[in-house]
Amino acid sequence: MEKEVLLKFENGDVIYRIEDTVVIDFLDKRDVLSSSLFNGGWRNDLQAVLNHHPAKEQEAMTIDGYFTNMNRLCKKLGFDADKVSTMGTGVPMKNVAIKQAAHEGIRVTAVVTAGAEGNPGRVGDQAVYNAIAKEKMPRPGTINIMLYFNCDMPPGILARALVTATEAKTAALQELLLGSRYSSGLATGTGTDQILAISDPQAKLMITDCGKHTKPGELLGQVVKAAVKEALYKQNGFDGKKMHDVIRRMERFGMSRNRLMEDYRTNYDEKLSDKNFEQALYNLNLNGEILTLTSLYAHLLDQYDWGLLSQQEIDSGGSLLLKKIAGDLRFKQLEQHEEIRPFVRNWEQVYLALLNEEVKRCSKS
Repeated sequence: MEKEVLLKFENGDVIYRIEDTVVIDFLDKRDVLSSSLFNGGWRNDLQAVLNHHPAKEQEAMTIDGYFTNMNRLCKKLGFDADKVSTMGTGVPMKNVAIKQAAHEGIRVTAVVTAGAEGNPGRVGDQAVYNAIAKEKMPRPGTINIMLYFNCDMPPGILARALVTATEAKTAALQELLLGSRYSSGLATGTGTDQILAISDPQAKLMITDCGKHTKPGELLGQVVKAAVKEALYKQNGFDGKKMHDVIRRMERFGMSRNRLMEDYRTNYDEKLSDKNFEQALYNLNLNGEILTLTSLYAHLLDQYDWGLLSQQEIDSGGSLLLKKIAGDLRFKQLEQHEEIRPFVRNWEQVYLALLNEEVKRCSKS
């Protein structure tokens, strides 16, 4: 097996990729705090930590199966399986992102793989897994974060680093406006995220705090946000251009492409071809004003859900935005669907009317 060195540290530790695994290999004793199922918690006797993309047939397995596979992997790589903390993910290791930041001798490194197309969620969403040992686990991975500090850190400060890094991950998702797959909320992570932090007890410098008010916390927040965004771009293509999409703004409220096509055919043209529909959608997505006003409308829905706006206020403010989107256009009253909220249905009525005008223009060209 050939090792591809990704980064070397001054203390002799190395990050390398071998097949579909990224390893941080320790030269000497390190302190590690990890959320990992396999040798997680606080440890100071590990030889390495790793992030692994299993074969497709192993992506969903029982706890026993996961332990068996991780034991086998550690031994294959030449480690004592009891002295390696591991992560699993459905993201190939070719899409790993590594970011660093430094200040006055302090260096913070974030090693991240991330995928958030399939299972992003908002904390508090309805559960889909009981976490009972005999059950199969969901597909592993999604946003896995390994943090490396070139300084000594007490165990409590390592824990504080995990808190700061988790906030940074959530901020990265928020800045991309990624929606939950399990509710109408904005995603705060995925259902299978993992994280660990490493410090060097033999380093000359010690970090005594890692909160947002501190320089280490600032560096940590910067590298985690940057690495999560880069990793999401590598895996899912998420960036400003891809997220510049009206349907993505409303998808978490139930407005998928398939639903819009179905409702359009029911209310306007049952014979509309997929090609003409996609072309009309594409053209509307190029309209920055529609996207901007739809984004504002979605945020009104969020504030209503959070209890920050009353129904009367959102009705009034939302109507102003919809009138601005529609202009002089007349739109049809659509049937009410139980699973679609009235305020979302109001937006769809306007959007389908705009879409109908765009379909007409595409047909003439």
